[in-house]
Amino acid sequence: IYSQISSPQENDPHQTKKLQKSINKLLRQSRAPQSVQNELREIHHKDGEFRVMEITTFPIKTEVGHMLCSVGRDVTERKMADDALRASEERFRALATNATDVVCLHNPEGIILYASPSSQKLLGYTPGELIGKDPLNFMHPDDAKFMQEDFYYRAFHGQPVSSVDIRLKNKDDVYIWFETNAQAVLDQEHKIIQ
Repeated sequence: IYSQISSPQENDPHQTKKLQKSINKLLRQSRAPQSVQNELREIHHKDGEFRVMEITTFPIKTEVGHMLCSVGRDVTERKMADDALRASEERFRALATNATDVVCLHNPEGIILYASPSSQKLLGYTPGELIGKDPLNFMHPDDAKFMQEDFYYRAFHGQPVSSVDIRLKNKDDVYIWFETNAQAVLDQEHKIIQ
């Protein structure tokens, strides 16, 4: 099967030369079946839109000689979703990094998975010192009991949680008042993931 995909890059002599070098390299390696080349290429579809294709090319040996076999699939939606996720993560990271509040992510058991850099300024603990810890261990015993029996229960069952004032022990063993809010992060099936 012979197919041809044209894209604006193929009119570029540099891109054509680069593609030819890749083809020649694969042909030289055709005796090694593990020689596989994967690449993403943006193509111009006949409908006028650009699509992202994942192209896997590998050498094969036939009775007429060495040939290249290419398989392509449209990964435009996956690439767009990856780009959107990366942008969302960058926005969250920028927000959490620059926030004056302590921002934390917890697993369903309450263990800290992420703590913002402001934790060091406000509590004296670096994010690394908080990750993997149970926040109840930093709370005043009276507040920890309430948080465990009411606040966490509601938060981890997807119920709305209003602001609550609690005392957290800083690195110098001094309790400091904080206002805390929680919002469960749900997956597509509405199960709590964080």
